[in-house]
Amino acid sequence: ILPVFTTLLESGIGRAATAVLAAGCGSKTHAHGLLTGPLLENDPAPAVWINQPEITFPDAPGLGIFVHLEELETF
Repeated sequence: ILPVFTTLLESGIGRAATAVLAAGCGSKTHAHGLLTGPLLENDPAPAVWINQPEITFPDAPGLGIFVHLEELETF
């Protein structure tokens, strides 16, 4: 049995971390539920690379996201 990873209404930070887990430990033959980002009105760490039917990880080190600190104040 291979796990399938999904998110609730997570910011880009949570979805990026879940995408990393899904890529390393999850099923390679079943879809994971990571496309919840567009449901958020504001995302302090938008991870556009996750909001696609097929994820391609960025070449940058880390999770490949930038946190907009001013947006954090609205949460």
